[in-house]
Amino acid sequence: MFDLRKSTSRRLHRLVDFVILGAMLFASSMLLSVELGGSLFVHMLGYSTILLAFVQLSKSAIAHYYKSVSECTRQILGNAIGILVGTCIMLLLEKLLSNQSSIIVVIIFSSIMAFFVLGTFCSLSHKTSLGHK
Repeated sequence: MFDLRKSTSRRLHRLVDFVILGAMLFASSMLLSVELGGSLFVHMLGYSTILLAFVQLSKSAIAHYYKSVSECTRQILGNAIGILVGTCIMLLLEKLLSNQSSIIVVIIFSSIMAFFVLGTFCSLSHKTSLGHK
């Protein structure tokens, strides 16, 4: 049957991942002193959406095809492949749609930060209960 708590927990975890990815792009632009102006929010939404979609897709593909590999290894592979493919797609879109070359450095830097944050903070927060039981 359909378990509402499990579904809500999954949505909450994805929301946390989405916010973390957006925060990584924001932190990267602040650390690298890149001024994106009003397009920062649009970039954060696009970046978070694309990377989260590819991370979830790669995690489900790896979990489906590599059942003999440990959960930790599947998590790392899913994050790495999803972030790599999502970053490549995001860089391609930025190259086609934008004339700012400084955003490319921000995207690459935030993707590197996101790999480590998704692998540590998000894994820990998913294991602990974020909502009420």
